[in-house]
Amino acid sequence: MLTLIIGGVRSGKSTYAEKLAVHSQTDSLYYIATSVNTDEEMNERIIKHKKARKEAPQQWIVFERPTRPSSIKLQQRGTVLLDCVTTWTANEWMEKIESETMDELVTRMVTEVEKMMQSTEHLILVSNDLFSDAMKFEPAIQEFLQLIGKLHQQLVKKSDRAVKMEFSYPQIKKGRIL
Repeated sequence: MLTLIIGGVRSGKSTYAEKLAVHSQTDSLYYIATSVNTDEEMNERIIKHKKARKEAPQQWIVFERPTRPSSIKLQQRGTVLLDCVTTWTANEWMEKIESETMDELVTRMVTEVEKMMQSTEHLILVSNDLFSDAMKFEPAIQEFLQLIGKLHQQLVKKSDRAVKMEFSYPQIKKGRIL
């Protein structure tokens, strides 16, 4: 099963994803963190997420993998939570081969998701909604927004459930709630 959770900054998407993972009733819980510690704000967010997982009543097996998450070898099938697709996309975009097109990058990332789905019972992806601003952006930012938009479209097509988070309230856009 594939669940995609998309929401704005501080919308409650990670907390909801963690609760969903715990309620998936699988033996193993895996957490793939894609963030790279780049500044003080990111450091604080990473510390907060690590603390929350450490204090959780259930045991998470955590992997820190900014790119190519399908290369992780899981000990057994279970629930995998990848947080977050937006950061993972930025990391892949920054490291992409110069000749790789945006569509090729999207295809490669979707293939990564398909590989992860083969080794797990439930894959939960968390991503950011970056499309609420109606502003004109610099070309590089506009290219990234197009990339994440195309990726989101492909992931929603593949997902069994798509959830939009607003104000810590999940809105089911595809599939049904557990």
